[in-house]
Amino acid sequence: MDGLIASLNSQRVVLHFAGTSLERGGVASALGDAAEAYGKAGSRSVFVLQGGGTGHTLTRNLHRVLREAVFEIVLKRVLLCVLGKAAERSGPGARGRLLSGNLPVPTARRVGVELKAMELEGLEPYASLTPPAGMSQLTDEQSRWLVRSLSNDQQVRSLGRSAVDSDSDLLMSATRAEAEERIGTRHRSHAVLEVATGLLVRKVVSAARAVIERFRAGTHHGLYPTAVEEILREFCLAHLGAAVWSGMKEDAATAFRSGAGIPAGTGRYFLDRFIEAVSVPERKEVTVVGHGSGALLMNAFLAGFDARRGLADSLLPADFRLRDVVALAPMCTFPELASTLRRRNTAFERFRLFALTDEAEKADHLVPVGYPRSLLYFVSGVLERDPNGMSAAVPLSGMAHWYGSGRSAGGAEAEEVRVVADAEPGAFVWSPDANCGARSHKQFATDPALLDTLQVMIAG
Repeated sequence: MDGLIASLNSQRVVLHFAGTSLERGGVASALGDAAEAYGKAGSRSVFVLQGGGTGHTLTRNLHRVLREAVFEIVLKRVLLCVLGKAAERSGPGARGRLLSGNLPVPTARRVGVELKAMELEGLEPYASLTPPAGMSQLTDEQSRWLVRSLSNDQQVRSLGRSAVDSDSDLLMSATRAEAEERIGTRHRSHAVLEVATGLLVRKVVSAARAVIERFRAGTHHGLYPTAVEEILREFCLAHLGAAVWSGMKEDAATAFRSGAGIPAGTGRYFLDRFIEAVSVPERKEVTVVGHGSGALLMNAFLAGFDARRGLADSLLPADFRLRDVVALAPMCTFPELASTLRRRNTAFERFRLFALTDEAEKADHLVPVGYPRSLLYFVSGVLERDPNGMSAAVPLSGMAHWYGSGRSAGGAEAEEVRVVADAEPGAFVWSPDANCGARSHKQFATDPALLDTLQVMIAG
């Protein structure tokens, strides 16, 4: 670490916090272009990695789940429930069977046609569906009807049998484990079958209710992606991923923290030595970059750096500021980014954000033919948690989906960031454009237009 800090012996320095979905073997290659661009700007650079291999692991396991036959059966039932609720207010032109509770559910065959079009042609099912104005909650009568109907559904009952007999399907393994926990492992056949079937029915209705609530709250990602997200949540797979994600966030948040009773770690040592390196008469021009989940580390570094300024024994000159903070598709919430923006003029001078347009974000599929959204959509819809620690859909600051007129989700901090974006449009770049040509999250590390923009910024 001492040698690394000693190498920052030029006027310009770049700290690049990189969140990478690659296995560690591919990291150096992926970041080589950025290192070269920083060098051409006359800068020495340090790269700090966050979450190596996480995206790869997520993609591999999500791909497996979405290919399970049971997933398609559950997905179809959730879509049927939500479509029935959406059609409830569509007037006399709505097609489908009018069922108890005035819920006009379409036929399973019609839903199957939409899903088949995705498989054969890559078309997102129900991509043009918009929530009807005044969409209401599922009524108790509608919920009871759905439970009765699904309990008599032969395919659903066959899934209950799969929960007893199959060890291969992740969804069924999770259901069987939950059923056995409720009644005990010695009841291996009929009892487990009935309990597993009941669990499946409740999970389908609960997932459908959650999708409807996200439509009502304006936090949905489209019908099909939201249905996928809520199914994963109901089958506890989302909670496992959310636990890993929360652990990563906690590690990042505490990486540079200091104070009484807090043991010194690598991050704290790095920050101490870095402050010594920049607290010299020859002022250094420092650029801090945070890419993807690396923005979590970037935010924590800035918080730690700013906190040191107020210490009585701080080496930092009172007027010293980091020059630029650059967020590349930041995988952080609006409160987390708002906290960083409030440090402008105390910890740093200028801020810029580069992220994908919503069109490009939707086209950057995490799992082709399965989950037609990006990694950021998945983190927002599946892995984030609400202030009470519960898994919930949470807007991310690096997604264009949550900006623009009419957007209100995310609370006061989201509005705080949106006000800055509206007031400083040049500071929020939506790619592809002239300053950044990236069309996927991986391309932010290698895009020539973006690297040229960063090179000019660092050298200027």
